[in-house]
Amino acid sequence: MIKRLLYKESTLLLIVCFLMQIISATVIGGDVYASSEGIRVEFYNGDVGDSVGALCTNFKVINTGSSTVALSDIKLRYYFTDDGVSPISVFIDYAENSGSGINSCITYTIKDTNSSDANKYIEFGFNTAAGSLAPDTYALVRARVYQSGYNQVFTQTNDYSFCKKNINFAEWDKVTGYLNGVLFSGKEPVELISTPSPVTPTPQMSPIP
Repeated sequence: MIKRLLYKESTLLLIVCFLMQIISATVIGGDVYASSEGIRVEFYNGDVGDSVGALCTNFKVINTGSSTVALSDIKLRYYFTDDGVSPISVFIDYAENSGSGINSCITYTIKDTNSSDANKYIEFGFNTAAGSLAPDTYALVRARVYQSGYNQVFTQTNDYSFCKKNINFAEWDKVTGYLNGVLFSGKEPVELISTPSPVTPTPQMSPIP
């Protein structure tokens, strides 16, 4: 009788723990999903010439959801071909969080990639001093990518993220946005898989017995 009661109590405890895990996962997952669903990225190029001295990128991040999002959790990427331009410099022309200037709060890094229309991407981010993006507010990042001294030019027509059609902020799926490292806006370029060159084996002489 006691064994039977203990068995029933153990089974009940296991069921309760299992249900708690399901509820917890649902709440956590729902919160992340709601946050990313409520964020929209808009973009345009400030100079749409075929050849330019600087890539003029303009990003707008809009929170249309009901949850506040930390800007430090958001990253934005622009994919381009460097066309041999070196060294590449970046200058933040203007950045704001709903009217408050945050130029000094913008982070950026340029990384290599391998696709048919991009061998580099610049990733913009925000440090914690940029604050949070409240519902129905937005953040702007306007930046220039250029060669120091403007002695070299970029060809924009071979850049994955180049947008000739937008003359002001509008949606553009060739720039990407990430929330906590998870893609929530845009489409990444297709990565090329490099095929290694076949190695011809060196003939080996058999030892003379």
